[in-house]
Amino acid sequence: MSTPAVSPASPSPVSTAPSASSASTAPSNQVSTTKFGDTFAYQDGLQVKVEGPAVFTPSDVDAGATPGDKTVKLAVTLTNGTSGVFDASGVTVRATAGDNGRQVGTIAGEGLGIDFAGTIVAGASQTVTFGFDIPKDTVGNKFDVEVDPDFIGKYVSEHWVGTLP
Repeated sequence: MSTPAVSPASPSPVSTAPSASSASTAPSNQVSTTKFGDTFAYQDGLQVKVEGPAVFTPSDVDAGATPGDKTVKLAVTLTNGTSGVFDASGVTVRATAGDNGRQVGTIAGEGLGIDFAGTIVAGASQTVTFGFDIPKDTVGNKFDVEVDPDFIGKYVSEHWVGTLP
């Protein structure tokens, strides 16, 4: 069974916040930002939602957390609103924190994923909860989570920007 071809996707932010009433379209080569909790929709129907970060205490079996650092987790949901099957294995999720955009480490373990896997059929969703280690010497509370739906360039990555809890 082959995966149907999907036309190039230009991003179109769609807010799921109750007060939002319109969507705007950004050029396909321009990265934009979205607020935590809002859904970003691509023109072909793929939707991405990043929930706001919440502080959590890693378990003894979680890897990647440094004692004394702030640890946060958040859920990323992909909803396939396209007419074909979406290959989720190429999705990347990265994060930076602080005023200078310091890259932060990923925490893997109980109830935490490190990536998406497999495919998502049309009309279905997949959610992964990611954990991040924020170094204690990070200056500022800015938190930026970037989701890139594929590494081959069909989609432009989107950033969810807010503050650390």
